[in-house]
Amino acid sequence: MGTTKIIVLHLKQIIKSCVFTLIGLILIGLLIFVFIPKNKEENQKTSSIYTPGIYSSQIILHNKPVNIEVNVNENEILAIKLNDINETQEVFYPLFKPTMEMLSREIIHYQSLDIPTINDYAVTGKILISAVDNALQKARVY
Repeated sequence: MGTTKIIVLHLKQIIKSCVFTLIGLILIGLLIFVFIPKNKEENQKTSSIYTPGIYSSQIILHNKPVNIEVNVNENEILAIKLNDINETQEVFYPLFKPTMEMLSREIIHYQSLDIPTINDYAVTGKILISAVDNALQKARVY
């Protein structure tokens, strides 16, 4: 009979430990549920980088303006285009179109204007990146 009482006491301790463990897990689950954000859209609205839309900046080439359009959504750059460039400007500035295409791919891929420029197109690249930066400044949410 003496051994039976010892077994009953250990069983009570095991049951108490299980109950306290269960209560602890429920409390941890409740804390996680309370502190995890419920709606991802609410968080994205507060942390958006850009106002969605198409923004433009101008460069003067051969005494005529050329528009650089930047299409953005709330958090990323979607497209960059060189518009309104005529044949005369293309003849006098043959590197602008291919450099813009290359920079556009890189900027969209890295989502940053901090990209390496090719030394052969360094001046052209700086002019185009500056124009894209001007358009992005208009799109930024402050």
